[in-house]
Amino acid sequence: MQKFIGQQVHVATVYNSNKHLLYINGQEEASISRNGKITSKNNILPMGWADNERYFDGMTDEVKL
Repeated sequence: MQKFIGQQVHVATVYNSNKHLLYINGQEEASISRNGKITSKNNILPMGWADNERYFDGMTDEVKL
């Protein structure tokens, strides 16, 4: 995402029964195959960081679930 420094960016993620997709500014940028449903358990939903400690350094606005 280095190419977006200093720019406003729209990021969306979509999960269906067999695929998880990532869109940046309306363009599909990544996808991975998944199996199963999203559960309603009390799981953590990380935003802005990953397990490998790569943190998002910026602002987040208008989050919708």
